[in-house]
Amino acid sequence: GLSAGVEDMSAFIKEREAPSEEMLAELERLKSRSPEYKALMEEVEDLMRQNREFADEAVATMQQIGSLSEFMTHALLAIDALGRDIAPAATVLDERATAYLQDLERRAYDRLVKYHYYLAKAYEYRMLRPYTEPLDLEGLIQKFQEIADLNSNHEVTPDQFATFLSVYEDKLSAVAETIFDHYNANRPDLSVPVRFNLLPAEIAALNEGRSFTLNLRDAGFFQPQEENVRIVDLRVSSIEIEPEGTLGRTAFLDLNIEHAGVSRLKKDGKIHLFRHYNQDTENPFVWGGRYDAIDDQLDPIRPSDASDSLLRSLLSGPAVSDMLLYSRPSAWADLEFSRTYVNSGGGPIRLKSVRLEMVYDFSPRSTGSGLRDLELLVQTLSEGPGGEPVIEDSSFMPYMQLGATDVNGRRDARGAFIRVFQSGGGPIEIVAPETYGQWEFDRWTDRFGGDLPGGPFTGTLLPISLSNDTVLVARYRPLEPTVIDPLLLRQATVVGGSLILEWAGEPGIRLQTRAALDAGEWTDVPGTAGASGFSVPGPSNSAFFRLVRQTP
Repeated sequence: GLSAGVEDMSAFIKEREAPSEEMLAELERLKSRSPEYKALMEEVEDLMRQNREFADEAVATMQQIGSLSEFMTHALLAIDALGRDIAPAATVLDERATAYLQDLERRAYDRLVKYHYYLAKAYEYRMLRPYTEPLDLEGLIQKFQEIADLNSNHEVTPDQFATFLSVYEDKLSAVAETIFDHYNANRPDLSVPVRFNLLPAEIAALNEGRSFTLNLRDAGFFQPQEENVRIVDLRVSSIEIEPEGTLGRTAFLDLNIEHAGVSRLKKDGKIHLFRHYNQDTENPFVWGGRYDAIDDQLDPIRPSDASDSLLRSLLSGPAVSDMLLYSRPSAWADLEFSRTYVNSGGGPIRLKSVRLEMVYDFSPRSTGSGLRDLELLVQTLSEGPGGEPVIEDSSFMPYMQLGATDVNGRRDARGAFIRVFQSGGGPIEIVAPETYGQWEFDRWTDRFGGDLPGGPFTGTLLPISLSNDTVLVARYRPLEPTVIDPLLLRQATVVGGSLILEWAGEPGIRLQTRAALDAGEWTDVPGTAGASGFSVPGPSNSAFFRLVRQTP
């Protein structure tokens, strides 16, 4: 900046210069004619002398600026050379490089833990027991770092990396070895097919372009002693169609069956729940069949072997098909059925009948365990449009009490449930509420609506002897059009040492209690909002109860 300013000043002076000879001649002429002018010119000569001195100083300054500029240039070149010399070490000291390396380390560690987690979850899903080893690789990573620090260049040789890899794979192999030991010591699972037809109402829904959901276990397709039930294959055995109009150039119908992604698995008196999908899932489990109406040919639709298990990216070996052991979804799950068709230039393709076959694996329950299942379902009995009785599975959740505690410490439930008892322990009393909202108890039946042996049993209390696995249905029917006070507590009963309170369950109504009738605050009884009953376990002191309706 200073150099540019001096140059501007020099240019300004140069623009106002005159030829020295002409100027001096003119000055001498003027001085000879006027004494005043002579004096003035002497002052001008003095100013010019000062101007020359100033110009000399400006030139000296410009020379100094040039010298300093050259010095700074050499200094910058030296700094650049120094920067190149320390570049390898500078990446260690640079904060951004350090942060990047730390992030790289974290992501690598997370990937190793993720693969370990996948294998642990496969272990839990297959064995139905918790994986107890910690998902912690800090010690392994520390050893890896110590190996690198021993080398002068802090690099890991291929042989050292192979050693680290073998230690990590050994950690994964220990999980697989546990599974192998289990199968070596126990009988293998069994596999069997079950075949079934779609009902007319289900086919009608598909023909109307709607889907429907079917849960094969809830529909009674499996025996109670068949545990750990998993789908091996689900295929369409046969399809009959009724095309409307002619068939076009291309005419086919797809029947798709999609797994809901939630598997329930029962084993040794416990029910396990697994979720197969997450927010990144794009391809769910799908089976089905494509029926070519022109060629009368049925081709299967099934999950691809290339994407059936996350473990394919972690494990390798000749037994590729065995990977399916770790990913077969449970048959105790909701299956959604849907239909699509293509008939170029023709009318709709309607279904007439569908028959399916499902091959499933299961573990037979040990005969020496002495365990017996007590499963209770809730159904409703109503009147159809033509006056015919209609029995449907219900999502009602009436409060049920049991007169004994099962092997998992439970003696009550809401709605449908499964409880596991030791056989030979004497009869178990089941108590259902008399009413549930605007429904009243009708009777106890089997899964398919038939009366139990020795029935009908129309009372809410039913004693059961669990010499075998038992499936019961608590059936409710609509109340007669009478006004029922929803805030009325019925007469309390005692079952198994517990006090049972019952009322007509209704949304917004809850039970409250306090120790004295005329003193203290009424407090809500937890879990009674919208319920129809409550069990007070072995009360030792007096207590008062009331029902209240929650107001908006």
